[in-house]
Amino acid sequence: MNLIFFAYVCLVSASVFANNQLLVLSGGNSPSGNHYSQYLQTNTIYSDLKERLDYPVSVLFAAGNNETSKTAFADVHKTEKESSPSGLLNYDKYIYGVITGNRPATKTNVISYFNKDVKPKLNNFFLIVTDHGMPFYNSEGQPDLTYSNNCIDLWNIKLENNQIQDIGNFEQARCLSQKELNVLLRQKVQAKNRVFAMSQCFSGGFHQMAVNMTQGHPSINTGICGFTAITEDTIASGCSPDVDGPSYQGYERSFTEQLTGIDYVNKKRLRPGKKSFKDAHEAAVLEDLTVDIPLSTSDYYLWKWSSLLGSHIAFEMGANYLSKVSSAEFDSKLQLTKKMEAAVKVKFPELTSAVNASIKKLEQHVKQLENKMAEQEAAGETLFAQFEKLYYELAYSVWIDQLISGKSMNLTIEELQTEKFIVQLENSTGSSGPRVLTRQILPIMWSQDPARARSTSIYISERQNKILDYIASQGDQELKNQVQAMKTLEQNGNLAYENLDVLSKQHGLLRRLLIYRQVLGSWVVLNLNVNVTALSDLQSTLECEQTPLF
Repeated sequence: MNLIFFAYVCLVSASVFANNQLLVLSGGNSPSGNHYSQYLQTNTIYSDLKERLDYPVSVLFAAGNNETSKTAFADVHKTEKESSPSGLLNYDKYIYGVITGNRPATKTNVISYFNKDVKPKLNNFFLIVTDHGMPFYNSEGQPDLTYSNNCIDLWNIKLENNQIQDIGNFEQARCLSQKELNVLLRQKVQAKNRVFAMSQCFSGGFHQMAVNMTQGHPSINTGICGFTAITEDTIASGCSPDVDGPSYQGYERSFTEQLTGIDYVNKKRLRPGKKSFKDAHEAAVLEDLTVDIPLSTSDYYLWKWSSLLGSHIAFEMGANYLSKVSSAEFDSKLQLTKKMEAAVKVKFPELTSAVNASIKKLEQHVKQLENKMAEQEAAGETLFAQFEKLYYELAYSVWIDQLISGKSMNLTIEELQTEKFIVQLENSTGSSGPRVLTRQILPIMWSQDPARARSTSIYISERQNKILDYIASQGDQELKNQVQAMKTLEQNGNLAYENLDVLSKQHGLLRRLLIYRQVLGSWVVLNLNVNVTALSDLQSTLECEQTPLF
């Protein structure tokens, strides 16, 4: 009897999971913006889950390159490293983002997937977004800084007359907005739970598919929940054409490696893959110590309550008040926050006093860092503006004069041909020749003539230094002094941005702790006030977040 019952339970469990469905989505917009890290992340998640899950797993990535067909141009931007006389050289390379069973991540295909490919009456639907994100932009090109309808960046490139062009405008073809995705999930997906995981910039805005303001306070429209890398108003880390070295970090990498158990950069098995987005998310929170602020929908809901409830008061009251919440989920969040505090102190000992401070003091520290960040950013922008002014008014103008006069400028024949092509582009388009080459021509060249594409990419990466070195070699001491001044401005500008990067990481970690404390405080106050509706909605969302993949 026990064996029969066990077999029955296994059969029922298998049938429940078999009626699930999962989509992995990453558009990337264009070859120059569709970075190598996105390809590795998407391919690893899709391949791993396709193997582990006994239900349909689909992928829409970039131009749709797959094992049976390739587009006319490479769709993934990668950075290659090479030694040169001037040091380590980084140059752009384009490769095909081949994924088995892949289809183009266009808006048309996304809508078609939800209209035609989603099975009726699912138990659970899972969505993983490994893409870029941004605020919604209006027809005048102005961003919506309320962050109330953020976008997933879909593939928006086609080839016409051997030229790369947009498929359509921003709203029609590039942006899958929060409101559009919400409609697709609620109207086209009949499921108990629709669970998402997103690592793109501004991804926190997609919690608004569930969390709304009703009569002046947050409310939850249950049935959709998920996990994001960042708040709705901030860029995320990671997402890079260069995945070598320790600099490639962030929630996107940590979440992916926790979910799959695979170091997808080095292609090594680290551990067994997690069984739910929640498990992967919570492990990533502790592993990722970048600017990211990983949030669940329940976190987002409670965070939005915090300004209304005076949540800091409850949190500051200490253990007596925190013990008012009898909940395993609350205890787990509290322990997660404490572990985060300890990790921040280890990584940045200079932040120890801020971490130990009250919420009000912590808010002040976050604001102070924001001011310092603004100062460093302004300093960097000023230095690079001064550099560009000198560069174009002096060095570049002399360089062009020499080019027109027929001088070789210490270039090889191939380099001289490339230089003339760049200048021709600048004259015809009124924009940066190297930028047009990189965005519109190199992806095609890497497909049709890889050797020429490589030499062109290397020349583009060395071009500025070649121009400055040539100008300095002309024998005019004044020119040499000006070139040295330019290089000093560039070095100081880079230093300002390096300082900004450190400040940004410190700010992100302190803001993460601040939000987590506000979340805990809101949870306490809602319990003390016995807000039955809010607590019921919170519990439903927590249960949604715990939905297992298998």
